[in-house]
Amino acid sequence: MYEDDDYWERLIFEAEKFQRDLEVHTLNLKLYHSQSEHWRAKAWTVLWWYLLFVTLTGIFMSLALLELFNGHQSSWWLAGGYPCSLISFVLVYIHHRHLKRSKAASEKFRSLEPPASLRPLMASIDAEIEAEERAAATAKKRRRWLGRRPSQHDARRRPGRLGHS
Repeated sequence: MYEDDDYWERLIFEAEKFQRDLEVHTLNLKLYHSQSEHWRAKAWTVLWWYLLFVTLTGIFMSLALLELFNGHQSSWWLAGGYPCSLISFVLVYIHHRHLKRSKAASEKFRSLEPPASLRPLMASIDAEIEAEERAAATAKKRRRWLGRRPSQHDARRRPGRLGHS
């Protein structure tokens, strides 16, 4: 009876450890995924501001060129074009930094290894996913093959069958 109690205690301990490892791994995955999404969202916001300032730069510079071609020596439009182009360059740099941070968080997310107690579970899940992908690929091949007209030498086009002479 004493050995049986040790067995159940060990089993309960392993189950609790497994549950704890699963919770910690899930929280880590959520953290890195949310960090990646956070930096990607910031990069999109900066990108929209960048596009606005690039458009303003284009407008100001084209108006400055029009005024210079009309014969005016100085152009007040350049006073708006230069700051907008400078702001555009700064926004490109910020956008690049946000994308780098998003990529780094995404790489951490992808490289996050599960604890040792979760590896058999991850292996079985990966095996199921691979089996589903293989089944989908064979079904796709089969659909592609069945969609073609049968060739002249195909068994389905033998003379003597219905509709064939």
